[in-house]
Amino acid sequence: MKTGKATEENGPATGSGNENAHLFHFTGWKAGTEMSATEKSKINQVIFEMSKDSKYFQQAQRNDEKTREKIQQFRRKIEVPRQSDLRSVTATVDRLMKDFEDSRDLSQIFCVVDMDMFFAAVEIRDRPELKNKPVAVGGMSMISTANYEARKYGVRSAMPGFIAKKLCPHLIFVKSDFAKYKKVNKVFTDIFKEYDPNLRSMSLDEAVLNITEYVEGQLLLKKAAQALKNNGSSKRHGITVKERYSMAESVVNEMRNRVYEKTKLTCSAGIGPFKTIAKIASDFNKPNGQHLVLGDRNTAMSFIRKLPIRKVPGIGKVQEKILQDAFNIHTVEEIYKNRYLVYHLLTPVTAKFLLRISMGCGSNNSGDDEDSAANKSVSLERTFREIREFSLMCEKLHDISHTLAKQLESKKMKGKTVTLKLKTSNFQVRNKQTSLKRYVGWKGEDLFNIALPLMRSLKPESLRLMGIKVSGLIDVSSADSRKVTVAIPRDNTQHFISEFLRNNRQLSENKNDITPNSSKVDLLVDTIIPCPVCAVKLDSSLGNDKINQHIDLCLNNGLLTELGKADENLPTRAKKKSKRSLRDYF
Repeated sequence: MKTGKATEENGPATGSGNENAHLFHFTGWKAGTEMSATEKSKINQVIFEMSKDSKYFQQAQRNDEKTREKIQQFRRKIEVPRQSDLRSVTATVDRLMKDFEDSRDLSQIFCVVDMDMFFAAVEIRDRPELKNKPVAVGGMSMISTANYEARKYGVRSAMPGFIAKKLCPHLIFVKSDFAKYKKVNKVFTDIFKEYDPNLRSMSLDEAVLNITEYVEGQLLLKKAAQALKNNGSSKRHGITVKERYSMAESVVNEMRNRVYEKTKLTCSAGIGPFKTIAKIASDFNKPNGQHLVLGDRNTAMSFIRKLPIRKVPGIGKVQEKILQDAFNIHTVEEIYKNRYLVYHLLTPVTAKFLLRISMGCGSNNSGDDEDSAANKSVSLERTFREIREFSLMCEKLHDISHTLAKQLESKKMKGKTVTLKLKTSNFQVRNKQTSLKRYVGWKGEDLFNIALPLMRSLKPESLRLMGIKVSGLIDVSSADSRKVTVAIPRDNTQHFISEFLRNNRQLSENKNDITPNSSKVDLLVDTIIPCPVCAVKLDSSLGNDKINQHIDLCLNNGLLTELGKADENLPTRAKKKSKRSLRDYF
């Protein structure tokens, strides 16, 4: 059923709260919000009545209309599927599923820890009089976090405070204090790092840990203690999956207890062989609980395929609606059953993501699947009351630029692509990006000067949200940014080296010495110059042969990393350091 639009042409919005609930991102399920269908219906109706005349609702309806058009397009394609079309993707999908099956690695143990109602819990801890009362951190314009007492009334994070107050008249608002939250975050993060020094924080209240090494270390200590107890004799056998995960459960329980002892705050955790599974599991026993998914194929597959698609991180309300209304897919298992159709009609990226999930597979590192900085980004957004003066917009942009620069510096990351995101008072989102020839990120003024022309070009009349994203990142944690570069395509090698030599005025008069298939260059001038591939400084007095050997090594290796000198005479590639990075759980 279509909902009427709240526009001059169509009159006021129509329909019920339940019919329009999908238009609001704060009406979904969240821990502590278990309630009957009747209660949900009443809450949805209140939200609808208080929002139906707002600009937000009008924009949400426009977006929903676009989604419905997409659904109709998919339905038309599904109604008359050509067997030839499906046959053309069958082999591809089968091969893809086999690749997922063959590459499944169950050797790691991941833990996702989520602090329970973090901001609200900190405030209630510091103000005992708030205990057992409905509390929300934020104000009438927006709520950051609500405690479980408030959630019983339908109050959610990211909900406007005036709607929350209507749902729960006796709701108590507490002003946010992010400086305090960051201090508390450091306390429990220091505890987490004892279990995984390379953990990745998703936010102030959530972290992903790979506890494999710690668990295996504890198991070895346990077996050694048993051997001593048995006068040095012990049975020689491998460690079973159940033993590993039993120890993991004990380790995570110990970690959670230590966090409570230090902070008087509770946290929930999920344990599993992949980040995705651990993330989903972390929601199962909230608050102050943990859930384990055993790291074997059948258990992982059974766990993931029973899930409603909305439970999968990365599937939002729009994607859920398309899958349900167009494909009649409601569970992960149904994704697998409709895998050929999914791959045929959806984009390759979306289809591969969904099919991978349907196989119970996930990433085995705390970062991107490819461990590629190019796939990552660091962003910062700010929501505020409507502003119309350009000078105030510039102040917001300046503040965001400098705060983001500090975040990038703390992460030891720089990037070459900057994207500006603006949301108008009509809730229309506009983006504009620019790609740079150099890496930036640690200087707030640099980001500001890059983003300001983008904002001018968009000519905003009024704003309520602003954000900056830096992508195409490099990790400069152990190397100067000038010594880190991007991979050079093989077919562009000659051009790249030629440009390098031309820019440094080191090319001999006879430039034809560089042939298309050659990776060697004659350097005639006695000076210090950077390698054209890795940017490490080379002394031309080393001689052409040794310098060419170094360049050959860089080019033949094909991957760029930090470089160092292996000896006094010949700089060689240093060993690649193991590093982890974090993307959206896949």
